[in-house]
Formats: sequence, structure tokens, C-alpha cells
Amino acid sequence: MTKANNIQERINIALSQTLRSAKDSPAPPKVAAAIDYAVFPGGARVRPRLCLAVAEACGEDFPKITDSAAVAI
Repeated sequence: MTKANNIQERINIALSQTLRSAKDSPAPPKVAAAIDYAVFPGGARVRPRLCLAVAEACGEDFPKITDSAAVAI
């Protein structure tokens, strides 16, 4: 797997985990479906990729925090 594919997979996993926890809350089903529609499929996701690249360049001591930041972006 190339580094770019690895980063994309990492972003997708972090997004899936975040959205899963959001859907477990008492959100209306239409809102949960709208969130999925807006987020997946993803496109280039340039900003999250930049976030992960900068974190990696700086030594990335806390990958979970980096993933959270990338998902927020």
C-alpha cells in the first residue's frame, strides 16, 4: 500500500469511528443519513491529508489526537 493510500485509509477509519459515535446518540435517522451522504464518498480530503503530513513531519507523538484534528478539519 502506498503512503497516500495509507493516509486516505487512516482518514476514512477516523471518520467512520467519529460518525459511528455520533450516530449512537439520539440523532434522528434522517440526520444520520444526511451526515453519511455529506461525508462519504470523500474526494481528495486535502486538508486532513495536510494535517496528517504536518503531524508526521513534527514527530506525531499522539496519533489519536492527530486523527481527531484531521476529522475535525
